[in-house]
Amino acid sequence: MNDARTLNGRYRLLEVLGTGGMGTVHRAVDLRLRREVAVKLLRTSVHDAADHRRRLEAEATILASLRHPSIAEVYDHDEDQDSPDRTPFVVMELIEGATLAGLLRERGALPWEETLAVVREVAAALAHLQTHGIVHRDLKPANIMLTQDSRVVLVDFGLARTDTSTAMTTTGALLGTVEYLSPEQIGGRSATPSSDLYALGLVAHCCLTGTSPFRRSSPIATAWAQVNDELPALPSSVPPVVGGLVTALAAKASTDRPADAAAVVRTIDGLGLALALPEVDAEDISAEQRHHDVRAAAVVATASLGRRRSRWATAGSAAAVALVVALLLAGERSPSVAEAPEDAVEAVTPPAEDGAVADVVPAQPVAPVSEPTPSGATVGVAPAAPDAASTGNGNGQGSGRPNGNGNANGNGNGNGKAR
Repeated sequence: MNDARTLNGRYRLLEVLGTGGMGTVHRAVDLRLRREVAVKLLRTSVHDAADHRRRLEAEATILASLRHPSIAEVYDHDEDQDSPDRTPFVVMELIEGATLAGLLRERGALPWEETLAVVREVAAALAHLQTHGIVHRDLKPANIMLTQDSRVVLVDFGLARTDTSTAMTTTGALLGTVEYLSPEQIGGRSATPSSDLYALGLVAHCCLTGTSPFRRSSPIATAWAQVNDELPALPSSVPPVVGGLVTALAAKASTDRPADAAAVVRTIDGLGLALALPEVDAEDISAEQRHHDVRAAAVVATASLGRRRSRWATAGSAAAVALVVALLLAGERSPSVAEAPEDAVEAVTPPAEDGAVADVVPAQPVAPVSEPTPSGATVGVAPAAPDAASTGNGNGQGSGRPNGNGNANGNGNGNGKAR
């Protein structure tokens, strides 16, 4: 599907790479510099368009401050002067490749060598974020791109938050994807760099087994498992040192996780192994595009149905939405489930790589769940500092970086992503 528009006489929109609740990401041509780019175009017809504008601007500002091979560049942020509502858009580097979620969907579990290579590159990107005081807050296989030129790119900074971010959600609101949320986030505390490391541990486990470790039949059950269930055992073919690193990353208590992402990189480099990333070819990209096309149709159908139902009916049908509510620990406050990433429209039946939730009226919090005892293996990685009390979540809404053929971050999973 193409949009024949040319934004401000410069960016000619081509096919849609991804769609979601907040907008669309297009492959586009920068007519002035004569290069292909990704353009994230905000959808302004929604009731919370003003909030989405703020989120898009915050995302663009965060990405513009970063320079790293595993993070896509932002080139421009402007408004379409020819549209009645002056539609905001962000112009980003176009990333050609496939998502890690797509590779796992097509291939199943990855060899431990390839998994360790992916973990190393993502950890390097997280280390760069940490030096800038940024927490990604939505790390998952669908937000990790692998390119044909052996590059790993972290995408979708729609939920990212900096140390100085102004909160755009209610204090105590929960943002993220349930399957990769840390126990402390489910408990109502703010995400920290350690929360990103927890998600990385679950991503690594998923790569080694082909299955998200805490996925259950409903988001509520998934959230419960995140807090209470033990990490499933890894295949016997995984070397103990690799298994130990995954266990340390996915420790329930943040103090049992590595000190920071840089420590993870040093640990992997210290093993002295020859690691190679999974190879990505045109067939992988095509498979993602097909998946995206089907998924985009489902998103449109679900959104259309939602407009004919009341908010209460929608919340009631999506057991997803109740989500963390049943798990939110009693204590400092009674958090509520907030607006989720754009792909949350699929919360009624969470797709393999998603599981985000939509708005819901919070239930009564349950009794607190005590933090587990130390999990053991740390693979020589120093423990992190204790969590600080949280005061509310920041920026929200997924966005992403587009991939050549595919989905765009922030607008669902699937094919190439746009950040």
